[in-house]
Amino acid sequence: MGGFRRSKGMRPVETAQELERRRRHAVELMWRGESPTVVARILGVGGTSLYRWLALAEKAPEALAARPISAPGPG
Repeated sequence: MGGFRRSKGMRPVETAQELERRRRHAVELMWRGESPTVVARILGVGGTSLYRWLALAEKAPEALAARPISAPGPG
């Protein structure tokens, strides 16, 4: 769905910058009045993620910034 490759976990296989761009795009679309259902379908994300990103953007826009992907801990 959405054409995004996924790692073994839930996170898509994209750079941190690509993920940030997607979060910001989702928030902008919703601020413009686009339906969360449509945004979720376009970007291949869940509604829970959309609402979490929207809340973060309203509270502190820098919270949507790229974060490096952390490696799993030892065993």
